[in-house]
Amino acid sequence: MLQSATLVFLQRICDSKSLIPYGFLYIARTLERTLLEVFPGTPEKDVLKVVGHLVYYQLINSAIVAPDAFDIVTLPADRNLSNEQRRNLASIAKILQFAASKKGFGEESQHLVCLNPFIVECHERFKEFFRDCCDVEDLEEHFSVDPYSEAKMRTEPLVYMTLQEIIDTHNLLLQYEDQIAPNAMDHLHELLEDLGGAPTPAQLLGGDQDTPVQLLQMEVCLALENKFSAAEEDTSDLGKLLVKTKELLVVLLPFLQGDDLLQALTVPDTPAQQLLYEERLRKRDRDHMQLVSLNPLCDPQSW
Repeated sequence: MLQSATLVFLQRICDSKSLIPYGFLYIARTLERTLLEVFPGTPEKDVLKVVGHLVYYQLINSAIVAPDAFDIVTLPADRNLSNEQRRNLASIAKILQFAASKKGFGEESQHLVCLNPFIVECHERFKEFFRDCCDVEDLEEHFSVDPYSEAKMRTEPLVYMTLQEIIDTHNLLLQYEDQIAPNAMDHLHELLEDLGGAPTPAQLLGGDQDTPVQLLQMEVCLALENKFSAAEEDTSDLGKLLVKTKELLVVLLPFLQGDDLLQALTVPDTPAQQLLYEERLRKRDRDHMQLVSLNPLCDPQSW
């Protein structure tokens, strides 16, 4: 009966990738790649055990042991899970936890040793699930972000963070500044230098030193602005900017390769393409000079 119940839970877990938040899956992918980079030659099964501990133990196990605490089940106000139900769920969670880490029962649980072959079978299914959890798209692809996204935005992006998250994020940026931005010219260094140390709760709230814990969980809305963007007056006439951009693209596109505009602008150019482009510019200048010689009013400098 324990095996049958465990299989029901295992099947639902293995079918639940689409329900796991993308951010958690991205952490799993990053963990897998980092382990393979730091410990090259490590067998995949050992890496997946670590990933499995993250995905199963940190995300799923608690919901199985205490489904009422995570709103997995809805119970009447005057009713709680019975002790027998909690013991059954704890037994299922223990089998799944052992399967995730491929750990068997020993002498301390002789009556459960017979489940070890079953645990190995479950572990093979878990491995496929953990491997699938690490197979997610890049951040840029998931959020449809490219180098031109900011220029295309009509409104400033908004983020919602708690005060505690603002403090924690600031501390993490200070702690890992060099790893996040190894380039000395990265704007992040200037921003952190301007901001200084991480703010205290009292500084954020402008109140007393003793800040209630509840206030730190208060969510605020932040409108993001690019401190390093051009002055507003320089980009006030977006119509002219768009026309100028189109003109530049018309000159460039005939010499670029790619299935779409983004590919054309990101695929490296070849020396032959560069020569053709320079010849095109020289021809354009010759045509312009010839036109000006015929009609001086065509020269913008004379306007």
